[in-house]
Amino acid sequence: MLHDIANALTVIAGWADEASLESADPATVSHALRMIARCGLQARTLARRAIGIQELAAEASVGKVIDDVLEPLLLSAKRAKARLVRCGSAEADVLFADELGLIVTNLVMNALAFAPEGSCISVTCEEHRRTIAITVSDEGQGVPSERAESIFQGDSRREGGSGIGLAHSRRVARRRGGELLLVPSALGATFSLLWPRADAEVEPAPLSRVRAQQLEGLRVLMIEDDLVVSEFLKAALEARGAEVVALTNVKDLDGVDLANCDAVLADLSPFENDAQRAVEQLRARSKDLPIVFVTGSVGEVATLEPGIVWVSKPFETRELVEVLMAVALT
Repeated sequence: MLHDIANALTVIAGWADEASLESADPATVSHALRMIARCGLQARTLARRAIGIQELAAEASVGKVIDDVLEPLLLSAKRAKARLVRCGSAEADVLFADELGLIVTNLVMNALAFAPEGSCISVTCEEHRRTIAITVSDEGQGVPSERAESIFQGDSRREGGSGIGLAHSRRVARRRGGELLLVPSALGATFSLLWPRADAEVEPAPLSRVRAQQLEGLRVLMIEDDLVVSEFLKAALEARGAEVVALTNVKDLDGVDLANCDAVLADLSPFENDAQRAVEQLRARSKDLPIVFVTGSVGEVATLEPGIVWVSKPFETRELVEVLMAVALT
């Protein structure tokens, strides 16, 4: 578990470094913040589990999330003399499921507050390539077009309402890479919530000219079995001009020609944390290729020998780039 926390912290530190560069444009910063948020939640969950505190699942089926929201609200709907209906069959997994549930709960409770007797409140889910679209519609009095934005800024007409709910819900949705909007509807109010799928491919970080010059033309073979760490390292190195071949399994080495690589960047986990085994397997394929090992445990570090460098997790992107430049470009 401590190894997983070290991995998460490595990714967080790396994306924070990317976002703080003077050359980082808004797209890069936005991308970095999404990655930091995702891994920060993961690290928090792991840390709380380590001390025995149970956490809500960070990832779950959207169908389960919606069911878990609607079931407790059935009594409220009955008292309001309204019906709650779930439409659509989306069952893809979503990220930050606990926060998604809180937002949908807020939207449904708002709808119940304005629902006429005998009316219907529908919650519809649709799957898209990168997101899940959740629509909450009611048959109440609706929201005038001139208030389409102000309702997300604390403007509430709900009795006893403070206006905090929608404002907070939109902030959370945007922080998680989604969006919350009031959309036009013929009857009542309709809110559309976009939320990231757990299996969505992450867009590569935008390339900066300054960073691209650092590892221009460097060919790196990366062996890392943690997909989140692999995703970050590949994006960070390619953003600096490197060509990266990413492997998650040592067995896949047989399909790679190390003669076309300038350096190997490897975590010890794929080698079952056996440093000697890792060195022997890589040296059997190339006696002179520089190797950079990354490790989350100081106890794993073996005696240094020519052509081999050890970097401890969590590390900064700058540190790793400087090591690669030193061993492969000199």
